[in-house]
Amino acid sequence: MTIVETFSQIENYLLPIFEEEENIFHLKELNEHAGENGCKNVSPDKIKTIINFWAIKNWIKRQNVEYSKNHIRAVCIQPKEFLKKKTEKRHELAIFIVGYLYGKINANIDKDEPKKEEVLTEFSVHELKEAFEKERKLFKMEITIEDIEDTLFYLSRIDAIKIEGGFLVVYNRLTINRVEQNTRTQYKNDDYQKLHQFYENKIQQIHIVGEYARKMLEDYKGALQFVDDYFQLNYTSFLNKYFPGSRQDEIKRNITPAKFHQLFGSLSPSQLKIIKDNQTRYIVVAAGPGSGKTRVLVHKLASLLLMEDVKHEQLLMVTFSRAAATEFKKRLLQLIGNAANYIEIKTFHSYCFDLLGKVGSLEKSDAILQSAIEKINNGEVEVNRITKTVLVIDEAQDMDAVEYALINALMEHNEDMRVIAVGDDDQNIYAFRGADSKYLEQFITEKKCYKT
Repeated sequence: MTIVETFSQIENYLLPIFEEEENIFHLKELNEHAGENGCKNVSPDKIKTIINFWAIKNWIKRQNVEYSKNHIRAVCIQPKEFLKKKTEKRHELAIFIVGYLYGKINANIDKDEPKKEEVLTEFSVHELKEAFEKERKLFKMEITIEDIEDTLFYLSRIDAIKIEGGFLVVYNRLTINRVEQNTRTQYKNDDYQKLHQFYENKIQQIHIVGEYARKMLEDYKGALQFVDDYFQLNYTSFLNKYFPGSRQDEIKRNITPAKFHQLFGSLSPSQLKIIKDNQTRYIVVAAGPGSGKTRVLVHKLASLLLMEDVKHEQLLMVTFSRAAATEFKKRLLQLIGNAANYIEIKTFHSYCFDLLGKVGSLEKSDAILQSAIEKINNGEVEVNRITKTVLVIDEAQDMDAVEYALINALMEHNEDMRVIAVGDDDQNIYAFRGADSKYLEQFITEKKCYKT
């Protein structure tokens, strides 16, 4: 609690000093003035910690000054009133969270146990939110899951708590400045052909080393000959000798032949065509019941992760029931293991509840999609939460007007996003609530989708 109070004093002192006009600050001077203004235990490192936190949260823009390590150039890029309210809320939450966790530890600790300097305790962000709201019934303060996560991040940055395990993942912001102002298209796919060949060759080299290791176990003399031929034959002749026929296709893939067969060996040619398509922006797979739509989607997700190196946080799959989402997750776990746990496979409603940091309930479900759409369109949602490379829609014929509007909002935010929609336009089980296959047809027409 002392750490929290110390940093609160420093932050309250610094907040009025930083303006919406750029200024140069001397860290040691700030440190001295903070001490003179009643901040206890202040230090330049603690001031740096606060300034770094503000920069990560995009409150200020900060640059180090070339001629001195003690000077920084900084400017506020958020309104001061906004920053003040956010700081006050975070400080109150920080005090509550530290007190709550401390109380939780004391409730679970044996009185006869010797006191430890650090004690591990478990909690969830929803638990903290509910406990805070319960305690503040009379003097209610509106808080979100994002506010809790923001405060936990702050507490970890100031070393008031250590977060070990869990899923609170922090990424430092990357700032990219455009140097070349020419907006004309200067490079096309053909210009990257050499780079493509370079990476293809790297993948082949990994397979070649694997083949050498296998030969060393099975045929020592053959392994020595393998090495001699690698250095003496030209590359094409070497490949033809040791990787004949279809094996040359195998060594171009970034997974082993055994893994490739496990993932895709049982698929039909038409299903494989969908799996291998990594260029088409909009794909619609139209098929009836029992035709293997779910199978294709599960294997497509596996292919995106393993063959195309799409990061799990860039991938979103939406469906219409919790049972369907659970089934997809279960099948994907069987196919690719623990990596499946990190993919967002959600119902439309649960995705929107997560996006807005609200606890899902039937009472709120009618309005949650429209609220999410408005916040996305108004730029009120954190950009990284809705930035996706691939969007997959299951049973796309069951979209209603609001769900289709959500899909459009995500597509508008992600200009290059690929969309894979699977559905049966002859089947519409959610017609009673406004679902209509016309939205799938509209998507196909507007986006000039590749339909299979």
